[in-house]
Amino acid sequence: MAEQNCRQCGAELDPNDVFCKNCGARVTPAPAQGEYVSTAYSNYNASQEQGIDYAQNDVGYAHSDTPTSGAAIETIPLGTGQYLLMMFLSGIPVIGFIVMLVMAFSAQNINRRNFARATLIISLIAVVLLIVFTGVIFALIATIGSDVEFF
Repeated sequence: MAEQNCRQCGAELDPNDVFCKNCGARVTPAPAQGEYVSTAYSNYNASQEQGIDYAQNDVGYAHSDTPTSGAAIETIPLGTGQYLLMMFLSGIPVIGFIVMLVMAFSAQNINRRNFARATLIISLIAVVLLIVFTGVIFALIATIGSDVEFF
């Protein structure tokens, strides 16, 4: 449902208006908690008429001071020691693979999950390259071995 008056210029609006007919501002409801609100370029016409630079007055994220439902916990950056420990664990042949699988699919921290997924992808690429190069080397040995004549 549209507003009754424009937030920018105060002009009356029809219920089905998407833009203000007077200033061109977008008619939207108030932002929900945590929703991104940008006024930088949406009200370009109004900013020209009023001489306001909305790029400097961008509202950004509308949020409260307290994090919601553990959002801050999942994005806490990892320290250098934690990365070193994860690299050390990923280097252990069988246990490292199991630990990386567990962290890639069940870790609470997104940084730890992404590190484990990247490690698994690099390991998969390394295994595929190892199989390809081993096949090429065996094919070369078989080719050279069949060309050699014994006395």
